Amino acid sequence: MAISKPNLTRIWAADAAGSDVVDPDVQTPGKFSLGWVAEKPPYQFFNFMQKLFTQGLGYFDEQGIGFWNTDTDYQDLSLTKGSNGVIYLLKTSGDGTQNPVSDGGTNWIVAAGKQFVTGTATFTNSTNNIALTGIGSIGLEIGDVVQVTGTASNNKLFTVEVITDSGNVIVNQAHAGDTTIKSLVNETVSATVTLLAKFYNAPVGLGQGWVSVLSSRVMGTSYTNNTGRSISVAANKFTLDNDLLGFVDNVEVSRSGSQTNGSAQVDLVPVSSASTYRISSVDSAVSSFNSWVELR
Repeated sequence: MAISKPNLTRIWAADAAGSDVVDPDVQTPGKFSLGWVAEKPPYQFFNFMQKLFTQGLGYFDEQGIGFWNTDTDYQDLSLTKGSNGVIYLLKTSGDGTQNPVSDGGTNWIVAAGKQFVTGTATFTNSTNNIALTGIGSIGLEIGDVVQVTGTASNNKLFTVEVITDSGNVIVNQAHAGDTTIKSLVNETVSATVTLLAKFYNAPVGLGQGWVSVLSSRVMGTSYTNNTGRSISVAANKFTLDNDLLGFVDNVEVSRSGSQTNGSAQVDLVPVSSASTYRISSVDSAVSSFNSWVELR
């Protein structure tokens, strides 16, 4: 049968005088580790022990999981709560002595809860850089999706592509200097940046936007998706009686012949992170595109 939960808010000796609650180690160093022997311990020791137990139970009942501290010897896959309220998991062979809040994902990874930073942020259109003290230390990794709130012009979802340092990240880099939906608007304002989704959980389209990359794409040339996320690709060429071929990791995944309007289009969905992709024509004389856009 189910066990009834006792009232864990009751702390033994909570109102006792300090002289009535004494740590055994104060009187006899090492006593706590040694334990009782054939003796009659004073009541002050028992008050200390009972208070320790009941206060500990009350703490974990209230918090659910303990806050990270320098006294605990954390082991692989240990869970702890950071001072920001986020729950962290220690990586295998991770160093648990490192504060998970400022660790930057080296030893600890986020297990639950949202990480965020608030402060004066500068958004720069020409580089798509967000400058905000502490933004690089909220557990971000390449490909993660962040949410910006509190601004007049940049309240959107973005994909992290470069983590320059603890105070600067570049988002949706292909949109820099443009006026697309993921191009930053020049602004310096108090804002909050929240880690909304890890790269491995974010679906295609979240924190991404269509952008023309025509000026940097050449027929038959391979490109690498280095955004940390899956992307989509769509290219179009006005051609007669010539097929366009789409390849991902050197495997043909799409082919399009000329339509009635003389246009051929190839769509590559999705192109996984770190994959290569290219679009070629069966006619080597066809060397350029009319359009090439990517969701990134």
